[in-house]
Amino acid sequence: GTHELLKETLPLDESAVTEAAARSKGNPLFALQLLHAWAMGGHLELRDGRYCVPKASLATRASTTADLWEERLAAVPDEFRRAALAAAALGGDIRRDVLRAQYEFLGIDAARAVAVLKHAQILLGSGGERLRWPHALLQEHLLTQLFSRPDAPQIFHAAADALGHHPAAHTRRVIRHRVVNLIRSNDLAGAADLLHGFIATNWGRSREAAATLRDLALLDGRLDGRHAAVQHLWRGEALRHAGRLEDARREGEAARQMFQELGERASEATCLRLLGHIASDQAAPALGRRLVTRGLAIFQEIGDDHGAAQCEVTLGEIDFLLGDHGRGRQVAASAAERFARVGDRLGYAQALIVQVFIEQAGGGGPSVRPMLLTARREFEAIGYRLGMAQCDVTLAHTDHREGFWDRARETAMAARQAFRDLATPRGEAGSERLLSMIAIDKEEADAAEEHARAAAILFDRLADPWGQVESKLLLAQVSLARGEAEAARDAIIACEAVALVEAEPKQHRHLTKAWLAYHEGRFHEAARELDAARAAYKDPNRTADHTPMLLERFQSMDWPKPAGPRIEAWRSAFLGKGKVELAPSTQPR
Repeated sequence: GTHELLKETLPLDESAVTEAAARSKGNPLFALQLLHAWAMGGHLELRDGRYCVPKASLATRASTTADLWEERLAAVPDEFRRAALAAAALGGDIRRDVLRAQYEFLGIDAARAVAVLKHAQILLGSGGERLRWPHALLQEHLLTQLFSRPDAPQIFHAAADALGHHPAAHTRRVIRHRVVNLIRSNDLAGAADLLHGFIATNWGRSREAAATLRDLALLDGRLDGRHAAVQHLWRGEALRHAGRLEDARREGEAARQMFQELGERASEATCLRLLGHIASDQAAPALGRRLVTRGLAIFQEIGDDHGAAQCEVTLGEIDFLLGDHGRGRQVAASAAERFARVGDRLGYAQALIVQVFIEQAGGGGPSVRPMLLTARREFEAIGYRLGMAQCDVTLAHTDHREGFWDRARETAMAARQAFRDLATPRGEAGSERLLSMIAIDKEEADAAEEHARAAAILFDRLADPWGQVESKLLLAQVSLARGEAEAARDAIIACEAVALVEAEPKQHRHLTKAWLAYHEGRFHEAARELDAARAAYKDPNRTADHTPMLLERFQSMDWPKPAGPRIEAWRSAFLGKGKVELAPSTQPR
């Protein structure tokens, strides 16, 4: 490899290539450094299209080769040679207290060793608490030598243990460094315990899917037994968040089978909860509900309050999608109580958000905003940015529903940016969908189409039938607002091909079909579609998020009988409850 690299860099004479490769002991970086030193020193001569190095120059030592480091190392007494190699396992920037701890584990006299290494210019002082290498390549050179020592595993393990004394020992950077050293010391079980423990703690504060997957990659394919099962479970959790649902399902299923064989019931129940959540994300909420309910039963049986709370908040989300709001409200309230009992602020705030979704579908009311702001404060207190973005998009829905459309649009735009920054395509798609709804209501057809198409692309990538249908319905509504019945019909036909179980897109689909029927003068069919729309929820007073604005629009379009009276009756039903005050489109700020 070094030979080829040098030849690609410059048209070099064979003797120069051989000399550079031999002197650098196969390290391509050293070889390039030597080449650089020859060039800077004016030792390269061009002959017949090739660069040669005169014999006299070949014989003189360049000051940046592996030999220089070897010379420095030769000046170190034998008993401290091991100390120099051990320090290399601690990285480029070394804290004195960490180095002392490592030397203690290895039975090396720390004070003398550091003095000797500084004298030989292997290590240099860097401020009171730190030591550094004179050159990064010196550390690499020592690390390469360390790997070939029979006691390398013991040295790497001591480095990992010593890094546990680092003031930043709980940070991702130091944890990863310790994990790498444990892997190098062949202690895979220790590496897995450390990494999985860190991920569990971190996941409780922030769901960083991309970073978590990078962390897990350190151990991919290296584990067996229980550790492999935990690895599969965490990959499943992170992949679900990243929107890679099919991969997430495979990981979750592998983990579930392994935990079942190990007889670990709590972990198996966690897998059932995850698999149920994924099924719901893949538009199979009824199957999802069955899986999560099985998980919940196990947690209740073994008396695990926290596990039960996580199942209940997922069930609340699924019941919301299925339109069973009575059951959803109950189970989300129970989850909030349990989370509060065990002191999980993130879980508690998520349970509040599910309750807000359900209250909004009943017309909102005065409890929604305070609940949302409480949830947002909880997320802010633990620094959970994804939760804050979820609160913002929900606040935007509330503003939209209450007629504050400009404020809703601003908040939704900010949430969309946050979801992008956090690489959460599902949240980004939801924001685009809301922005399209707002634009339709503001009679801004071009903007509405642009947002709906952006949502459609994201939902296609997530393979989410619910989102795909909702995006197509928005495109149909844009066409109807423009008076283009043909395009609207095509979009609606595409939606008809999808079997829906979720109440919200069902209601939106019937309302959009009613609008098309009105447009084509089929008023009896329009009335039938309105009835079907109202029957989408178990409770006929519940509405999907765009329904009030669509009914408001239909009201102003003067629908003849039998459709007209139905619109009037439905609107007065939820306006009469005093819960939704649809403000005119002149918006107070």
